[in-house]
Amino acid sequence: MNAQSTLGRNPRGSLGVTGQRHTTVSASGAPQPPGIDDRFADAKSAIIDIIKNTTWTSNSSEAKENLLQTVDNLENLPEDKAHLSAGEKEALDEYIGALEDVRGKLKEASETYGRKDSKKRDKIFKHSLAHLDRTGGIQVLETCRTIIETALKRLQNHHGTQPTAASTQTAPSSGQKNHAKADSRLSQGLTTARAIFTALEAFSGPIPIVGQYVGGTAKLGLAIIDMWKGMDSNADAAKSLESQMATLADHLKYFESQPSEDQKEETSKKIEHLQLQLKLVGEEIEALNSKGAFSKAFFSRDNAESLKGFLEQVKTAENELHRLISLDVKDIVKKHYAVTMNAEQRALLDRLGDGSYGAHGSTTKDATCLEGTREGILQRIDEWIEDPSSQRVLWIYGMAGQGKSTIAATVAHRWRDRSAWAVFHFRRGQTALEKRLVCSLAKQLGGRATPEFRRALLKAVGENEDIAQGWLDEQFKVLLANPLKDYPSESPPILLVADALDECEDIDYARMFVELIDEYSSSLPQNIKFVLTTRPEPPIVETLRSKAWRTENLDKITGTHDDVKLFIQSEFLKIKGLKPSLPANWPPQDSIQQLVALSEGLFQWARTAVKHIGSGSPNHRLDAVLKDSSKLQGLDNLYTQILFDAFAKAKEDSSVDLLHRVFATLVAAPDPISLDVIAYLCANQEALSDKTGMEACDFIRDDVLRNVASLLFIPKSASEPIRLMHASIRDLLIDPKRSGNSLYSVALPRAHWDLTQDCFRLMERDLEKNICNLSDLSMRNSNPYVQAYVTSKIHSGLKYSCQSWAAHLVAGNESDRGGKPKGIPILERFSTTKLLCWLEVMSLIGRVGNAIDMAKQTEQWIMVSLLVGRKQP
Repeated sequence: MNAQSTLGRNPRGSLGVTGQRHTTVSASGAPQPPGIDDRFADAKSAIIDIIKNTTWTSNSSEAKENLLQTVDNLENLPEDKAHLSAGEKEALDEYIGALEDVRGKLKEASETYGRKDSKKRDKIFKHSLAHLDRTGGIQVLETCRTIIETALKRLQNHHGTQPTAASTQTAPSSGQKNHAKADSRLSQGLTTARAIFTALEAFSGPIPIVGQYVGGTAKLGLAIIDMWKGMDSNADAAKSLESQMATLADHLKYFESQPSEDQKEETSKKIEHLQLQLKLVGEEIEALNSKGAFSKAFFSRDNAESLKGFLEQVKTAENELHRLISLDVKDIVKKHYAVTMNAEQRALLDRLGDGSYGAHGSTTKDATCLEGTREGILQRIDEWIEDPSSQRVLWIYGMAGQGKSTIAATVAHRWRDRSAWAVFHFRRGQTALEKRLVCSLAKQLGGRATPEFRRALLKAVGENEDIAQGWLDEQFKVLLANPLKDYPSESPPILLVADALDECEDIDYARMFVELIDEYSSSLPQNIKFVLTTRPEPPIVETLRSKAWRTENLDKITGTHDDVKLFIQSEFLKIKGLKPSLPANWPPQDSIQQLVALSEGLFQWARTAVKHIGSGSPNHRLDAVLKDSSKLQGLDNLYTQILFDAFAKAKEDSSVDLLHRVFATLVAAPDPISLDVIAYLCANQEALSDKTGMEACDFIRDDVLRNVASLLFIPKSASEPIRLMHASIRDLLIDPKRSGNSLYSVALPRAHWDLTQDCFRLMERDLEKNICNLSDLSMRNSNPYVQAYVTSKIHSGLKYSCQSWAAHLVAGNESDRGGKPKGIPILERFSTTKLLCWLEVMSLIGRVGNAIDMAKQTEQWIMVSLLVGRKQP
């Protein structure tokens, strides 16, 4: 063999690394393909980096090691490529392309599901895939390994034996010929089909409507290709299967692009073709089975263990086949059409608002239970949902920190593919959200429930144009009770979740909602279920206890310490993945046990403590927490210590006033508020005097809030809502008995007054006539052209000021020495200079109804304030 040749087989049958990177000119002087060695080295290095620096799911370790070993064993490319044939060069290029494809898939999976270490974003991806489903990590790793091995085999097949220079080629041995023949069994068509199947099996999840069917079909295709490899390739049955697999792969390839709703006609046709092809494959397999061809395929294999595993795989494929070919394609097409609504239907649903999940924004997955925890209660809830004879309402209650909201979000997430569901999270203080409860639930169901329910809901909205401003009982009847009364009993269940109902500021509103559920639930179909969560505190608990509903008392559940321990261990593994300098034995087991004991079974305590430890120097912070353990037991003590330390450091950095304003704003804001809005409102703070825009946002996130990250949910995007991690934090901040005269104590009236002044100051500065500079003022506000200008011309902070000034004005209630409310002069000036500009913005952002409510609210406040002022001595 020529000494320059390094492309060959190692004992595993893979390419392995045997030398250094080579020059770009061969020994014969022939130039190599430009950059191909660099592409190989870069792709290989990046793949290894991603594999090693990603925290994969716990059950993926074997798949991870297999892929890592496969990549680590890849040999360098041959130095002299001048004598490679055209086919060999093509195979070599495809091989490099496969490695680059794997690098992209691994990177995409990490970026989609993981969390980045912002300090190392270039080549090393220290991500956590904890949010992948249970098998997601395994699928990604095994798919990438298959792609590499498939391309590698094709490359080796083109060589026939180990590649050599032309001047020293030798004839291959008979053993090498037989080995090459075995490896070249798969035709190019089947190789392509296998690549399509492996990719779609792992990445079919997000494909709208048909993702699960596409993934199942891909799995079936892989099993049949494996069966084909054990057959005589010249047999008619083998040739027929080869053709069928190529056709099946061609039908599936359409779904690689994840078709959009606009492609509904083409998608429906593809589904029909897919079902027909599956039927033909099923008939082929049945025919093979009856002729004994299966046995011939099985017993042509030499290894008994391989035979055993292959039999199980074919059995799985058969089961999957029968499940898939029994599907009625009309039902799938019906589902696909159901999610595609025309502009008129969407406009009707838009009358109900944005349909967000209340205080938690637009996602439920960011707060689900760790896999392996809360299994008992989740299993009981699953059984309750599945039982048509069970009670219609489940009330989950427990003290602060027990994980009620997390359980509610987990139930919704677990049933996302098996039910139509809607969730609303209350958050104390965000009063503007509360009255959106029923509209939000209805709109969410409108996008998930059956077409029959959607038609009933759209009819109700069309006949009641102002229902979003209606009374609670009217909304409940029109938007939920009436459309749901004829919901088919054979349809998937509907889950309606109202989380943290006790945090509703208007207690009469919350109690009426409970009474309406009690009034209507018994007349609704049995597959309509309501889930309510609260603390066991008056007055809402008194209303709930009077109902004969199913209950789950979290305070009485045993074994939570074990779940808390699993959670702490899982979070510490993530910290170790992000902090590679930590000792291998960190943290000590006795430290974990101490934290579990300190938590007293409260997940919120454990979550806050672990996040606090991980957001600084883990070693130092863990030692500090355990050193002061006697002071940190209980939520208030833990919060107090974190806040005390953070405000002390902020005082040293001259940012204490800004830190307090951020907390005061979060506590007082009637709507969810983002970081860019906070920066806009606080722009006159001394700490922000030399910072604007994203620079101000980054400063607040990375510097001001650095030491309180464990108490806040701070999204990466400055435009997404930032919030307190738990209602108990707000309770501590605004209760003078609990926070005393500390630097972090928030006086609500003062916070509202400060925000009142900020809102009016910014509106007076930034509001102007025709703020969007529209050339045609007759265009509808819903016009995309208009909304594009609204997004670019009206800052989110100005939108917040326009929507929230009335709430802050009324709650601020500041008076001068003569007893006259301080807000009245500000309001008078605003009314004479900017009132019409304010109405213009409220119209542009679709909040005219809110503007009317704000005007009524302000008028009532003025009358009460003047009346009280007259009574002052």
